[in-house]
Amino acid sequence: MVDIVKNDKFSVPVRMTLVGGIQVYGVVFLERDQRILEMVCGEAKFFPFKSSSSLSLMNKENVLQIDILSVDDMKQLVNQFPRVDFQYIANNQW
Repeated sequence: MVDIVKNDKFSVPVRMTLVGGIQVYGVVFLERDQRILEMVCGEAKFFPFKSSSSLSLMNKENVLQIDILSVDDMKQLVNQFPRVDFQYIANNQW
């Protein structure tokens, strides 16, 4: 029998500025005690990004800036984000 280990990831609300000035809103997924900087500086060339319309793999080379958003920011832009648990996000310090 094989034991399946599942690592829960945390959804962090962000606004990303891409090459060309395009801004996209959504969440990135981090492991417990992981920082966005650690994810971006890791060896993988891509990272998962979930928006209100899709789940994508983002190429790190195309990302110029990542801003972590507050719950208030998310509530103002609710249509830009995938469905999230606002209470969970409010209880966490990013």
